[in-house]
Amino acid sequence: RLFSSSSSTSWKSIPKSKAMRIKLRTHSGASKRFFLNGNGQFKRCQSGKQHLMLNKSNRNKRDLKPMVLISSRTQTRLLRRLLPYCGKRAGFRRIDIRECVWFKSGRFQGIGDSLRSAIIRAK
Repeated sequence: RLFSSSSSTSWKSIPKSKAMRIKLRTHSGASKRFFLNGNGQFKRCQSGKQHLMLNKSNRNKRDLKPMVLISSRTQTRLLRRLLPYCGKRAGFRRIDIRECVWFKSGRFQGIGDSLRSAIIRAK
């Protein structure tokens, strides 16, 4: 027979290694709306700030400004499932101070070996 149905040759019987496992998809809508802070908590922007702001008081506008932490354990679990590769420090890039270049005013200019070598060449 051309196709065998025995369990020894079935592709389903082959154990999946870590490299062969299916990659999980990140939910693109959730990745744009929710951010992770340093403590591993999710934060989100508040709604009601995009338009129709003229008939809102200054206090209401000010109260809508800061991001809000998501305190619900159920929502946090759901977000962890929607954002599988969002680790504890996701979204934060570690910066090595030795590789940083700063303006004289104290503002951050850039990072990396190529930037540092360009500045050395300019001197």
